Amino acid sequence: MTPSFAWLVGIWGAVAAALTILYLIREQRPRLEVPFLGLFLADDRVTRREALGGRLRRPGSLLLQLLLLALLGCGLRECARRWDPSDETLVLVIDTSARTGVLVEPGSEAIVLDQVKHRAAAWLESLGPSDAAVVIEMSATPKVVLGRTTDFLLARRIIEGLRPKKTNASPERALALAAAIASPGEKRVVVLTEDPDRLPSERGNEVVVDALPSSANSPNLSVRSFAARRVRGGAGQFEVTFELVYSGESEARVLVELERLDEKGRAAGVLEAQELRLTPRQTYRGELRHLTGAPGPLRLEARLLTGSETFLADNEAFAVLAEERLYKILCVGPESLYLDAALLSVARSHITHLSAEAYPPRDASENPVLYDLTVFSGEAPMRIRETGFALYLGASGPNLPVLTGTSLKMFGFDEFARDSRLFRFFDPYETLALKGVSLIPGASDRVLARSGDNPILVLGERPEGRFLALGFAPEDSDFVLRPAFPLFVRGAFEELFGPDDEGFVPAVAPGQPLRLALPEAGPGVVTLRGPLRGANSSEERSVTLASGELRVELEEAGLYQVEQSGRSLALIAVSLSGSDEVTSLRQGSKPPDAPPKAEELARVESPASEHGYRVWIALALALALFEFASFHRRWTA
Repeated sequence: MTPSFAWLVGIWGAVAAALTILYLIREQRPRLEVPFLGLFLADDRVTRREALGGRLRRPGSLLLQLLLLALLGCGLRECARRWDPSDETLVLVIDTSARTGVLVEPGSEAIVLDQVKHRAAAWLESLGPSDAAVVIEMSATPKVVLGRTTDFLLARRIIEGLRPKKTNASPERALALAAAIASPGEKRVVVLTEDPDRLPSERGNEVVVDALPSSANSPNLSVRSFAARRVRGGAGQFEVTFELVYSGESEARVLVELERLDEKGRAAGVLEAQELRLTPRQTYRGELRHLTGAPGPLRLEARLLTGSETFLADNEAFAVLAEERLYKILCVGPESLYLDAALLSVARSHITHLSAEAYPPRDASENPVLYDLTVFSGEAPMRIRETGFALYLGASGPNLPVLTGTSLKMFGFDEFARDSRLFRFFDPYETLALKGVSLIPGASDRVLARSGDNPILVLGERPEGRFLALGFAPEDSDFVLRPAFPLFVRGAFEELFGPDDEGFVPAVAPGQPLRLALPEAGPGVVTLRGPLRGANSSEERSVTLASGELRVELEEAGLYQVEQSGRSLALIAVSLSGSDEVTSLRQGSKPPDAPPKAEELARVESPASEHGYRVWIALALALALFEFASFHRRWTA
């Protein structure tokens, strides 16, 4: 109830009281008896009951006057809404991102979110009994946690139950959600946040920013990136890369720990620990190599050994170490121990040998057997797409993807493409071949090596897939006697399958749209569990697959498990690394303890109904005319 409306109620009460007093005074006036009144009643045969009804019409007149006054008051109240907005909807947008978990003071237990709740309670106290409140939680995926209500005690309980999450904030989406609740003139949006700089510069006039600057002046250490990958041919080895950001003004000792987690998110052992010294405001990029372990989730934690910090949510990051890929390789032609050893040293492989006459391989149903790579030595048969990429080592015949030219003897790699991935690990200049042939590439093929002017190594692609052709057999050279041959095979893998650096798969950020292909999943619905918290229960929700893909936005940092019919399909890592939550905290003074004053809670104009007050006043005038025609002599009778 606004002050002006309270004045109107007081005026209406005073007028009604005055009217009642006048009526009572009138009833106390001496009556003037007219002798012909009885004759008049006798002539018209007016009964006593009818005379009593006439007397009762006088209180009815009073009630009608009060009704008339009430209708007129409603019209005035509706008209007054143009200048005094009551029945307002207050939309509280409360930041619950990781930043609100910052300690107000080092060593204290109070966090920024406690200050946010204190300010939100003050805003609720400023509302009148006819106003309403809405509470929106601003996180990576903002949502309405309490719809429009006039129960402010319930609103307080909902706000007190909010907790800081390991997530980033999405102010744009939160304000868009607030804009859809009511028309601009009927609501006020109050954004309670630790960092107003993240809010969009263009926002409506109804948006009020209640900023609560953090007092965290201690240094902050954060993990800005973290990723893991398998090492091709590393016999189960993997390596990780990470990046740390330190915002302190003095040198600090930092402990970095890499630990393996089980399928429920519980710690299963420390794999590596490293102590670092960071200079003031340093960004450190590091890596941990030659690690071994089973596939699964990993957690990297960095913490200060000297001093303390108030923001701890960004000190950890998650990644998922995928299973090492098993390559199915088909070798067509004479068997070679040199080739088998090189293939096994480069990648985890399952090698099948086949003669040229038995190519292509088929199963019992006469369907082609699928392979990732086929190595052709000697006579090359007609290739099919189902057997994957092709590596031709001194192969010959009309089915080669390139034509053969002149015969070569005692030659080597005089020129080679140094920017090619194939020569990333070795220099082939000293390799000597006894015999071979030159190759004639196609128009779209790329020559990777020459002997003089003769191409001897060609990379290209045909409808059957990519291929790499070498103009001599490795056994006809000293290639197989050098460490360069396994490195050549590894380079061939990178040219055909892509660099193994692509195995670094960083975790997604909270709120980032995720599209994950699940080829092993059946059609329908999968269960998404997480974030996994060890022995504590994790939230579960059902997600419908779209074209075999999981499309979802995960709000909070941690590990998530995708299941279907009790079978685990995938693990997903979500980290704050890479989001704006891991940047240095904005410095500021401690937020005031006093709640906002009433005059600070400025209201915005709310439009009234265009014709509502006119209807009320017109109805009051109509009743006034009726009352005047019926009882106009009541003051003089």
